[in-house]
Amino acid sequence: MNLFKAVFPAALLSWLVSSAIGGQGSRGAWLTIERLHFQQHSMFWSWPLFVIGTVVAWALFTMTPK
Repeated sequence: MNLFKAVFPAALLSWLVSSAIGGQGSRGAWLTIERLHFQQHSMFWSWPLFVIGTVVAWALFTMTPK
């Protein structure tokens, strides 16, 4: 269950950081920030950052007492 709760903060982190770095024209080196296009909208996204954010958020949710 903690893994499913960790997806939202990881997606938010990935979107915000990728938008900040990608908006400056950088690819983010190992973050491999790419521009995604959905119909008339575009956004920046990084799968490695999303995976790292998910693991960190999952670890924090698992360590905190319920």
